[in-house]
Amino acid sequence: MATLLRDNGYHTYLSGKWHLGHKDGYLPDDRGFEQSYGILAGGSNHFNRDMMFPAKNEATATALQKGEMPSIEVEPTYQNGQQVKDKYPGKYSDQGYTEELISMIDSNKDSGKPFFAYLPFTAIHLPLQAPKASFEDKVAYYVEHGWDSVRQERFERMQQMGVIPQNAKMSERNSLSRPWDDLSEEEQQWYGKKMAIAMGMMELQDQQIGQVTDYLKKIGEYDNTYIIYLADNGPEATDITGKNVSDLIRTWTEYHFDNSTENLGNADSSVSLGPEWASASTGGLSWFKAYTAEGGVRVPLIIKPAKGILGEKESLDNGTQTNELAQVKDLAATILDVADVEPVGNEYKGRKVAPMSGQSIMPYLQGEQDTVHSNDNAIAFELFGSGILLQGDFKIIRISKGMGGDSEWHMYNTKLDPAEMIDLKRQHPEQFQQMLSAYQEYEKTMGIVPVDEQWNPFENVK
Repeated sequence: MATLLRDNGYHTYLSGKWHLGHKDGYLPDDRGFEQSYGILAGGSNHFNRDMMFPAKNEATATALQKGEMPSIEVEPTYQNGQQVKDKYPGKYSDQGYTEELISMIDSNKDSGKPFFAYLPFTAIHLPLQAPKASFEDKVAYYVEHGWDSVRQERFERMQQMGVIPQNAKMSERNSLSRPWDDLSEEEQQWYGKKMAIAMGMMELQDQQIGQVTDYLKKIGEYDNTYIIYLADNGPEATDITGKNVSDLIRTWTEYHFDNSTENLGNADSSVSLGPEWASASTGGLSWFKAYTAEGGVRVPLIIKPAKGILGEKESLDNGTQTNELAQVKDLAATILDVADVEPVGNEYKGRKVAPMSGQSIMPYLQGEQDTVHSNDNAIAFELFGSGILLQGDFKIIRISKGMGGDSEWHMYNTKLDPAEMIDLKRQHPEQFQQMLSAYQEYEKTMGIVPVDEQWNPFENVK
């Protein structure tokens, strides 16, 4: 997408995490970005860019062979394809990425060319770290209320706001989550502070987005710019100090970091959200990141269009909230549609490319279609041995036993039942079989490799 935009007259900028390839040919400057800055990994220490996990290199292997603990290595920073020193030492990660993106846009603001800017934040990805001022006022609330109360409160708030139906049911407690009341007072202090830090990180992100929008208003481009915001997946359930993580990551974290309650949030601490706060963060949906359940794949998508672009009558009004189905692959098609750039087929300038499989959201936003995806358009996906297929308002899903499921297929109406509590496969046997056949065809076409029923990524990734 960035390549096509660049080749059709757009400035293209990236600041933040890449996480789409570490080798030559797969770096941002190889993939259409005129200017790029950030890390290639999925995250890093938010204060100093240290790696969040043991490095996967010869030094780590040698240390383990000697019975020693691998050291903490620095996550390399790249600018325009070249490794550079961190330009924002000591500054909070996303603050630096925000300032760098604004600098990129500013460098060509008078060129007369449009721009595409990509700002993939590293927060609120683990490790949970933030300046104290961002979370100190939140600690008492989360210690007092705990994850069970917060989960219920968020579910009810979503009902009140119309995010989910008024009569929707909240999912049951999953097998990885404990009751808050089972924790000691000391544990509640520790876990409550973790969630407060995460929410402090979220508040900082809101401020950083505000910096970008304020800058666009300053240069007179806010009304002329589409802004698309979304999360990449559901909340992080891995607990790098707990049981659902590899022995190496847990012992490495214990060895190198001070995760006492008093020190949480600092640069020399390293914790993650964990399954219970992840469940609370979904607001009562089932499961979380690494799962194909709604808690893992249903995320917010906010689109601020350019002024006047949607037309005057039949388009959606400002502030419209919808629960129509869209997928991340639709965004590439939408952005190219907005830019009036045609997608390519199987090849571009001598390089093989995957044909676009997403659909533009613009016809829906402009009132030309009632849905983004028609009822006969099936969307399939597989992760860690668990599969889903979405079609219209319905979804079939199978979660393996190793992931906490029963390895059986189930069917839900995710518009009416977003927490996936009412199995409909016996009420709609023909549709269930049709959707299952469609998933099996996807499985065959894509060459999906069977996964051992007892495997899971938390305890088995080394």
